Amino acid sequence: MTEVSDFTSALNGAIERLDTLQVKGRYFTQRRLQDDFKIGGTVLGTGCSGAVLAATSRHRPGRFAIKTYDLQYLDLGQKERLVAEVEVFLSLDHPHIARLSSVYETKDQLSLVMECMEGGELFERVCQTDRFSEHDAAQATWHMLQSVSYIHSRGVVHRDLKLENFLYDAPGSDFLKLIDFGFSKFFRVNQKMREAMGTLAYVAPEVLKHRYAKGSCDMWSLGVIVFILLSGEMPFGGRTDADVARKIKAGKYKLDWNKWYSISKNGRDFIEHLLVVCPKKRMDAMTALQHPWITSFVTTPNVRGSVVTCFLNFAHATKFQRACLQAMAWSLTLEERRKLRGDFIQLSHQGVIKQQQLREFLAGQLQEGSDKHQEALRALDILQSQTGDDISYSSFLAAMMACTKLDETAHAAKSAFRRFDHNGSGYLSPSKLREVLGEDFDIDVIFKEVDRDKDGKICIDEFLAHLRDVQSAVVEKSFSEACPFSLNWRRAGKSQQSSPHSLFRRATTWFAGLCGSSTL
Repeated sequence: MTEVSDFTSALNGAIERLDTLQVKGRYFTQRRLQDDFKIGGTVLGTGCSGAVLAATSRHRPGRFAIKTYDLQYLDLGQKERLVAEVEVFLSLDHPHIARLSSVYETKDQLSLVMECMEGGELFERVCQTDRFSEHDAAQATWHMLQSVSYIHSRGVVHRDLKLENFLYDAPGSDFLKLIDFGFSKFFRVNQKMREAMGTLAYVAPEVLKHRYAKGSCDMWSLGVIVFILLSGEMPFGGRTDADVARKIKAGKYKLDWNKWYSISKNGRDFIEHLLVVCPKKRMDAMTALQHPWITSFVTTPNVRGSVVTCFLNFAHATKFQRACLQAMAWSLTLEERRKLRGDFIQLSHQGVIKQQQLREFLAGQLQEGSDKHQEALRALDILQSQTGDDISYSSFLAAMMACTKLDETAHAAKSAFRRFDHNGSGYLSPSKLREVLGEDFDIDVIFKEVDRDKDGKICIDEFLAHLRDVQSAVVEKSFSEACPFSLNWRRAGKSQQSSPHSLFRRATTWFAGLCGSSTL
């Protein structure tokens, strides 16, 4: 079996990159996988570690994909790669990356519980259509670049980008997500990697030479993917693996006129700046996102001003209240997340929203220098002092939930309780909260607020009652103090939609109004 210290180091590394709650709230060692999930016989995929099986939760809606490792059968190298995979996967939080919902560790097994990607592989779509239209290829590439740009900004190189590792989140959807971090690792800026990993047809020349750095090899692999999308053919082929490897090292490929004559100059230029042998001359992900081929084909919706309301509400919540919402964010369904993710993608840069970006967005919604604008800035100062400069995807989702009725996300609230209740006892003790929240929270203060019957334990009913009070108080405070003008417009007989500050419409209509349409 793998040593506990191996996974402890992975947990500590992930905590440093996210926080204690977002990591330990998803990692269970005292609860059985079978207590929370019903595992069926449907095989979603296979890999070197075995089958990925479909499952349903006993507590919340939706299907999940579960990959289980038998630890006693792994050799030292396999154990080390598994530890690296767990650390990387736990550290990632982005709408274009498959969500790691939970991890269950026992003496003999480790199980990764992921969202189930029901839309199938990008590979399957290519097989069905032979090749993509240039517009569809650019759209798909933009989706892939979002995930690749994010992982590179987090210091992660994937090392196995290919058509099979990008999946659509739902049938008929065009929203792609990156999966499978079994070959991934954190890189150092000046570190050279020497492991030859990946799938030969997609592998970069420098990987075959056992000398590569940072994320350049991923960008070559992405170039191969885009080549296939546009032509329906592999750029590098051969009778043997040696033939393929030789062509890759030389960077020699041909553009079949019958397939490429209709492709724009920008499209061909995009390929040429990815399938270049010298890594220093190859585009990185951020440069690729700004390439004319991408910007000319991709359009994204505007951010809804109502997002500001939810951030103001979130800023007025206490630290523990935000922690509860954060735990809920990891239990939202795909349908709930898809109504919010477009706003996050628009506001974010390399997978996080910077406070400055949020302030600039705010300035475009409110008259600069007005009382309302000053109140909003004070609220963002509070938020920045408590959460830092970077707002992650799950923090964004948590902020959006600060404006919703608890009844509309009851499944996520109950799931949040179970994320604190590590051993499934049905109540929260001070030690449990301290373990999941870390040392930055005053547990005594939390118990004074939440433990209503003063028995030294927090039951599910007390937890939900407190969370319901939280959201009611947040909404009331936001509208009575931060946004009084919205009430004044109502008194004046004006509709909220006609108000110049309609972004502060009633927060309790969040799912029906704020999040009523899917994005992307």
